[in-house]
Amino acid sequence: MWKQKSEQTRHIFFIIYLLILCAFVIFYRLGEKDMWDGLESESAIAGRDMLETGRIVIPYILNEPFVDNRPPGVWWLITASYKLTGGPSTWAARLPSALAALVCVLLVYTIGERAANANAGFLSALILLGMAYFVLLSRVSQQDMLLTMATILCLWAFWRSLDNNNTAFIYVLAFQVCLGFGVMMKGPAVVVNTFSSLAAYLLYSRRWRDVKWISYIVTLPVGLCLSLWWYIYVWVERLSLRDVMIHRFTDQSSLHVEAFYFYFLHLPELLGP
Repeated sequence: MWKQKSEQTRHIFFIIYLLILCAFVIFYRLGEKDMWDGLESESAIAGRDMLETGRIVIPYILNEPFVDNRPPGVWWLITASYKLTGGPSTWAARLPSALAALVCVLLVYTIGERAANANAGFLSALILLGMAYFVLLSRVSQQDMLLTMATILCLWAFWRSLDNNNTAFIYVLAFQVCLGFGVMMKGPAVVVNTFSSLAAYLLYSRRWRDVKWISYIVTLPVGLCLSLWWYIYVWVERLSLRDVMIHRFTDQSSLHVEAFYFYFLHLPELLGP
């Protein structure tokens, strides 16, 4: 009994400590600095346009449609942040990323605590908060931290679905919802991140027999609907924007990222002699 109470006390202490640490590392003076670059400014401006005009399906910047392969999920959250905080501001534009980072820290602690113990979860969360780039992304109004949160949520839901209990189906459904959420944040990047990580985990752990394959097949329409509806809308209703989306997926001259198939074509070079 005393041991159980001690474990609960330690668990509460770790959670409170992480919340206080996040308050200083992530949220402290969140809106003091100006926007870092054009990408961050674009997100803030697109959110403001949605707030003022009500155009929420296609984001606009300077009255021009802004469409590539990324749906407008992050701009919806920024718009909601503007509404809840009283209007557009740098702090409000960055708030969704900061909250997503907080969720990531707590999720990492939860996963570590369940996989090993509270000490392991706490150490894992501290390591995550010690990563400079993670902290940087948590303080900018871009899609990256929301993508990170969606990926961790997918991995957590999949891992919990491996348990042989009555709630496994709920976690399978949660996986599909989180996957759809991630696609709405930053397009197909969440699919690549999630399935590459899961493939590595299943190969290492050899737990593919524990996967609820039938449940994933049954709930697949949920994930597809949440992931594809925006792309279908743009493809059908916005003919002028089709070329923009195709260019984003296939152009190899982009400074941001190569075409999705580029690395498969160059695997021999990447693997070396």
